[in-house]
Amino acid sequence: MINISSQINAEPGDDVTLEVILMDTYFGDTIKDAVVTYRWAYGQGELLDLNNTGTYEGFLENVPEGTYTITINAFKSDNYDFITKEITLIVTRTETGPGPDLSWLVYILIGAIISLVGIFTLYQKTLKYPPTVRKSRKIRKKIRKGKKTKPVKDIASREDLIKAHIESNVETISLKFCIWFSKAE
Repeated sequence: MINISSQINAEPGDDVTLEVILMDTYFGDTIKDAVVTYRWAYGQGELLDLNNTGTYEGFLENVPEGTYTITINAFKSDNYDFITKEITLIVTRTETGPGPDLSWLVYILIGAIISLVGIFTLYQKTLKYPPTVRKSRKIRKKIRKGKKTKPVKDIASREDLIKAHIESNVETISLKFCIWFSKAE
């Protein structure tokens, strides 16, 4: 008796192992030293019992896509009566669906990188200087290019500032003096 599964499934390009166990149904033991052959659409060959255990093996390399019938024959002597066994080899490509759409992640990463580069550049060029330094550099740049600058607020002279300060204090002092003088009477 030839013991092997009746159907083998594989993918295109796989190497398929044919493994046949020859059983003696009368004594219940394996049959050794037999000649086991196979035939299929892409050739024929012999299955070998390398370990002398009654298990015969052979390889079909790089099987193409399709459905094939493999015929296995065994022979030892006239004392054994073997039945020819046919195996169906089904080679199909497994369809894998597309994975999750991660294009949004790519767009977010690109946007984040562009934003970081923009912020870093803005900081290095302008934001690391205080506003007064930025303003003076902007005015200096406009002067160098010959463009008109906004008129600067009138800056009063030192004498005018002191005079205005004293005048505001004189009113306060005279007001305090009047209040103090009125309380004394």
